[in-house]
Amino acid sequence: MNGMSSRINELSQATWDTFYPRPQLKRDSFYCLSGTWLLDDSPINVPFPPQSKLSQYKGEIKDEMTYTTSFTIPDNFYHKGKKLLLHFQAVDQFCKVYVNDKYVGQHHGGYLPFEFDISYHIDLDKENTLKVIIRDDINHDYPYGKQSRKSKGMWYTQCSGIWQTVWLEEVDPSCFKSVSITPFKNGISLKVDGDFKNFTVRIPLAHQELNIITSDKDLFIVIPDDEIHYWTAQDPYLYSIYLNNGKDEVESYFALRLVSKHNKKLLLNNKPLFLTGLLDQGYYEEGLFLPESPKTYMNDIQFIKSCGFNCLRKHIKIENEAFYYIADVLGLYVMQDMVNTGPYHYIKETVLPTIGLQFHQDRRKKLTKANETFIKHSQDSVSYLYNHPCIIAYTIFNEGWGQFNSDTMYKNLHKIDSTRLYDSTSGWFHQHLSDFYSIHLYFRTRMILNPSTLPLLISETGGYAYPLKRQKNNYGYGSCKNQNDLMTRLTKLFEQTIYPSIPNGCCGYIYTQLNDVEDEVNGLLSFDHQTIKIDKEKMLSLNEKAFEIFDSTNE
Repeated sequence: MNGMSSRINELSQATWDTFYPRPQLKRDSFYCLSGTWLLDDSPINVPFPPQSKLSQYKGEIKDEMTYTTSFTIPDNFYHKGKKLLLHFQAVDQFCKVYVNDKYVGQHHGGYLPFEFDISYHIDLDKENTLKVIIRDDINHDYPYGKQSRKSKGMWYTQCSGIWQTVWLEEVDPSCFKSVSITPFKNGISLKVDGDFKNFTVRIPLAHQELNIITSDKDLFIVIPDDEIHYWTAQDPYLYSIYLNNGKDEVESYFALRLVSKHNKKLLLNNKPLFLTGLLDQGYYEEGLFLPESPKTYMNDIQFIKSCGFNCLRKHIKIENEAFYYIADVLGLYVMQDMVNTGPYHYIKETVLPTIGLQFHQDRRKKLTKANETFIKHSQDSVSYLYNHPCIIAYTIFNEGWGQFNSDTMYKNLHKIDSTRLYDSTSGWFHQHLSDFYSIHLYFRTRMILNPSTLPLLISETGGYAYPLKRQKNNYGYGSCKNQNDLMTRLTKLFEQTIYPSIPNGCCGYIYTQLNDVEDEVNGLLSFDHQTIKIDKEKMLSLNEKAFEIFDSTNE
């Protein structure tokens, strides 16, 4: 059953020490190792990156640094014959891990979780040491987003090392290694992986409970007609599901949610959907890559929805999984960008396309190291986020940044996950395969025509700069002196671009952006997410009128 109120109450009190880091595969076994560590012999508050205020780190930040901490295994937490897993939710950009001075493994890439089996490296009766050697030189062969050595304009502060939860988990050797849930119109496809034969599936419903005993690790489960409740942003209904194989029990959840396109329309559960969205860089003033607590995500989403928005485009950053879980619970559509690798060319990929001069060599036979890494990281990102119903689409390439073989990328990612849509080339440099006709529009307002057979998505627009305080650099797209200026510009954008484009097959827009980030002051919120820069009631009214026009167009 849905249980939204209990989930929200739990989230409102959660800290990074108490929030379970993997809500799509939850066990009772959880021991958090976050807290005060040493980084090059200076104290640091893990899991916040050393560049952030919340890390409280006072030492020098270098390309290569060493984290150290110690821990003891709690009584009755780990039992011989089981596996003890050491989890890192994210470490940027490279790391090598040692337990009791024994090498246990390494990892490359700063945005996805990884784990090591440390069963043979720990001492149950003594204190154990943990050492993590990290290197982060913003190597462009690996995902790096908008991180920069020097924050300026659209480039933001580098975030090195551990920036998400570190934790321990006990599992049985015959545990559920993975659980994949694919929604359909009248049920779900359930795929599980693990070294066991039979297992049970329990799904509590509103009026009954489904109980299945099976040895089939790839099965279809039908939801009775009177128990079908589709997930939307307005009604984010979630089903709980429990799996047990006798030695391992996990809890997960799913939603019945279908995304498709037809005749220039974006469809959700086979009904036309209009997106009122915001671009979100995923930066926070105190914690940079990580907010102070999961509650910040909840507060942001509640603010977004109160203004009439129903979508966030997560811009070239994979977020902490808490974000996607909260979006599932509260109801928010997410367009998730892949994280870029490779060099960025300001003139060729931004200036010239903005004024209409677009050329790009997309097809590439010989792949670079950055290309190969991008392929692997994109595939892993789609697999990692597969079960989250909030995600309705992925952006593969943004404004040509690192773009190569976009048609092939579309095909390959579609094979991994055909339940979402893909914006292959957001902004410009369109090729042949995409699920959107995607354009970026800055510095002017005009009605957008749709020459394609695809839904038209204004995937970036606006970005009006409104600084709340004096600072050396103010970056944005058009200047506003006060809130009235900002609302005047927003109203003009709606009246001259968004409203007249809807009858042309416009399925939504993404406004730049949710909050200010350092020099970039075009957010609807301040960098600390505390000050609202817009008139909420007027913003809500602008979005409501867009929905009215869209509904009348699709009658």
